[in-house]
Amino acid sequence: MTDKERRRLNINGYSFFMKNTPAGIFRQGKTEVFLGKSDYLWAYIFSSSVAELDSLLPKIVEKTLYFAAVEEWMLSLLKKKSEVEWVLSTTRFIFPDEGHAAKPDIHVEVLKPEDAETIYAESDYQAYADVSYIRERILAGPAVCIRKGGQLAAWAMTHDDGALGVLHVRPPWRRGHLAENLVRFLIREKQKRREPLFLNIEPGNRASYSLALKLGFEEEKLIYWVKLAEGCSLSSDRSGEGSG
Repeated sequence: MTDKERRRLNINGYSFFMKNTPAGIFRQGKTEVFLGKSDYLWAYIFSSSVAELDSLLPKIVEKTLYFAAVEEWMLSLLKKKSEVEWVLSTTRFIFPDEGHAAKPDIHVEVLKPEDAETIYAESDYQAYADVSYIRERILAGPAVCIRKGGQLAAWAMTHDDGALGVLHVRPPWRRGHLAENLVRFLIREKQKRREPLFLNIEPGNRASYSLALKLGFEEEKLIYWVKLAEGCSLSSDRSGEGSG
């Protein structure tokens, strides 16, 4: 499989392995599954074949129960084959190669490792990532903020797969275009690095949806992060399970 094909099938996985060496690789026909180590050992799937992925799953779950950026048909297959402990759903937006973002009109600074505790304390994703992940993402960068009176007012960074995220504006400074300026900065920085530009937004987050579209991101598809239940075994057809 070429890099172009991997990028088309799973831009999250393609971007992650631009900077990380796979901890394991599984192949069947035109399907590839790469294992990537970050906070957990994640399986990134590059596939359009249910049958090929189905044949690889027993080997994959011997190594990990965590699946990153899976499509709806992949989630349906996982639910048919195993119990699922949790699912995080998002909509993926991709920035076009010809896209452009204006320079920020507010001063943007680089986040410091000591900011990790504050960011984690106000995170909505404490069930999915710990403070060490936040600190690691600050060190890896790009990770930026806007300070007001010496205090953190807003911040944003990139996830381990390269997606823009962890965007947050503290209540006293909302409606001041801080989020837009941070994302504009990250777009320009990622373009300088010639890295894929995309982000993931949870359904119902209307403010982030509107901001993404305003800045030129294009909505692509629903994707999911999945943790299979501990101790469960794969079955050929789990009774009572639907495909959704």
